[in-house]
Amino acid sequence: MLFTVLSDILTVLSNAMNYAEEVGLIDEAPRIRQYRLEKPEIEGLGFDEWRRMLVAAEQEGLLVAVLLAGDAGLRLGEILALVWEMIDLVAGRITIARQMRKGVEGSPKGGRRRSVPITPGLLAVLKGLPQVRRGRVVCAADGKPVAEAALKHGIYRVCRKAGLPERGWHALRHTYASHAARFGVNPWRLQAWLGHSTIGMTLRYVHQVEEHKRPIPEEVLVAGAGVSDPDERVVLMLGARYRVVRANVVQTSPLAVV
Repeated sequence: MLFTVLSDILTVLSNAMNYAEEVGLIDEAPRIRQYRLEKPEIEGLGFDEWRRMLVAAEQEGLLVAVLLAGDAGLRLGEILALVWEMIDLVAGRITIARQMRKGVEGSPKGGRRRSVPITPGLLAVLKGLPQVRRGRVVCAADGKPVAEAALKHGIYRVCRKAGLPERGWHALRHTYASHAARFGVNPWRLQAWLGHSTIGMTLRYVHQVEEHKRPIPEEVLVAGAGVSDPDERVVLMLGARYRVVRANVVQTSPLAVV
């Protein structure tokens, strides 16, 4: 973000100086050099951190929202705007067509709708929700929409409960993309799932997992073993990360915010 803002400022300043020279306001426009800054490392969660996050999210009543980000790659605004009519529980697909930012609903980033597969773990949680399947998916116990600020503070609460550094919602989207890349997803397929405008944005995840190789848990490898369809294999492996958690989670109070 800082790199983009600085680059934009320098571009505007350079254009203004060149115009001033052209119309005679100054004798010569100074040369403004564009700084080349390395983009920061992608902040995702490791497999153990992801499991701890899910346990804490279930205890805090934010499990569905966390899974939508970490198991389907939705942005915060897309989670807030998601309605049941956009979820096909039979086909196992979510259509992302809207986002909610600062109380204003509009098209998702990039202006294009996309469709993403639902992992077995997320599918089981969605089917198990004790609510009428219409309207907002993520809502308060009384059915009213959740405020953006509430979810922003909620994820910090989940991180603290999980014993992790406080991270925003985008770290969960990074986790989804990084793990999918580690499981061997086709980069162009991942680009479509994430809704990236360019393949270069997606390839950052591929390059990172190639540079920082980590072992994949045995139970995750088993989930994808013998599956010939590459997309299905990746989705099953993503879902296996949660299945392991569910077997060890101690059930607490009902979800206050689904």
